[in-house]
Amino acid sequence: MRLPPPLVSALRGGLHLSNRWRLAFVLGSVLLAYHYSLRTLLSTLTLDSPLAYLGLVPFMALGLALLRGAPGPDEPDIHDRQVDIIIGVPLMLGALAVMTLLPGRMSTVFWYERVDLLSMPLFVAGAIALAFGTRTLGRLRVAVAFLLLAWPVPYMFLLDHGLTRFTSLTQEALRAVVAKVHIATAVAGGDGSLFTLGHGARTFTVNVASACSGVDGFVGFLLVGLAFLHLAKGTRSRKALWLVVGLTFIYALNLARLLLVFWVGSTWGEGVAIDGLHPYIGLVLFALGVALMAWATPLFGLELDVRRRIRGAGPVAALATTPAMRVSAVALTVATLVAMMANTGLARFQLVANNLGTTTIQSFSAQPVSLHGWQEARIAEYDWATRFFGDDSSWVRYQYYGAKAPTSVIADVVTTGSLGRLQAYGVQACYEFHGYGLHKPVDYNLGGGVKGTVLTFHDPKMTGEWNALFWVWAVNTPQGHRYERVVLLAPVIGNYLHAAHKAGTTSAVFAQTQTRETPQLLDASREWLAGFARHVVTARADAPKVDSTTGVTAASAAR
Repeated sequence: MRLPPPLVSALRGGLHLSNRWRLAFVLGSVLLAYHYSLRTLLSTLTLDSPLAYLGLVPFMALGLALLRGAPGPDEPDIHDRQVDIIIGVPLMLGALAVMTLLPGRMSTVFWYERVDLLSMPLFVAGAIALAFGTRTLGRLRVAVAFLLLAWPVPYMFLLDHGLTRFTSLTQEALRAVVAKVHIATAVAGGDGSLFTLGHGARTFTVNVASACSGVDGFVGFLLVGLAFLHLAKGTRSRKALWLVVGLTFIYALNLARLLLVFWVGSTWGEGVAIDGLHPYIGLVLFALGVALMAWATPLFGLELDVRRRIRGAGPVAALATTPAMRVSAVALTVATLVAMMANTGLARFQLVANNLGTTTIQSFSAQPVSLHGWQEARIAEYDWATRFFGDDSSWVRYQYYGAKAPTSVIADVVTTGSLGRLQAYGVQACYEFHGYGLHKPVDYNLGGGVKGTVLTFHDPKMTGEWNALFWVWAVNTPQGHRYERVVLLAPVIGNYLHAAHKAGTTSAVFAQTQTRETPQLLDASREWLAGFARHVVTARADAPKVDSTTGVTAASAAR
């Protein structure tokens, strides 16, 4: 069997790769290292979601790199591999530290904030420095930074604060138009999102919700426009004008799309409009809008600067070729394997959040968790906690009773819109402030990337020692996105040593209560409470999913 020439060269003591092999090496490393992150990002392209076009960001970043990676004609052909390694290796180590250390420390917050996507530009920058050199990395800095636009958190923040108004604006515009052209009838009352189409027996209703408000095209053109303007020559004011006009034009096309769906639905019925036209017309009009705005570039005094900086050299061949990269290749390969394993592990967060990091967990405040073999009861609510956790917060106490369980379990649930307040007024800090004797905290994996911490404490007002197991996750409430801290409390006194069962079942038979605490009993009580917590997490994750941020596609309902 003949080995590839690059591998033969490497085995002989040096690795002299052409630019095409180096580019394939870097792209392959990134694809392997962030295979799961990229797959979840690309899945947005098939969603009817305000952030549907975030999956285009990696492709646009690659296009910018190919178009801007060539060196200038006057740039000296000087390379210092020591500098490349000094810069590239720390960048790779930074990305690996984020991917391997932070998921365990941040628990579900790591995925809610999609921190993995923040580490990807570091990894890509390190890979470019090791494969092509720091001079090439300098030319590609904008392309690498463009990857940050795939981070969904800023968009989520803006959507939380502006999506309702954006949707209302679209609905008001549609009501104003249909009042004149009579292709649909706005349904009186409600939130103004319902429109009646058709006549007689063919009448049906469509719901123009947030996902159909045009915000997806708005975000998509913003991404495409920023990449386009990086390649354009002209003043900043002209670029800003082009971008504003383009956003307005894309929004107008979305209104035209909805009106077209209304007209088709009124003329040919629900099946043709909703099942035939609606899934495709949006993408067609978006592509048309982008093409027209690109064609209109000269009207704004802009000129695309995509000329090759080295005459006769293609975008790949023009990249500067650095000397042998034996050490760099080894470093990049090792980093890729470590990142790939860490990235694969992020799939565990799918239990509690979707691909964009949006929680799918319903809040206790909406409905407490129900467990097989247990009965739950709401026993108290503490209004005074709002001064610590915010005016929108609540503190509710539940109690779980199991007929054959060694003890009942108390669940203290604090829900608030401020994660910072939950961190500022943590459970351990509270117990230390009150002078409870604390054992060393013990962490448990509760499933879905949820990290629970057990504190064993003694409150003089309570008999014996108690275990408190707590965790924080994001939840959906009737008021929108919130954070929730769940604290499970159970006494250490109890025959946990003979409780050879899983929490939530009724098959175990327990002996009489023990009265003396031992290290074995303490460990068994912690394990039992952790098992109970895992059933709470699983039961909540298996409940019907609620997504408060992505909205709902225009759907029809027969009247």
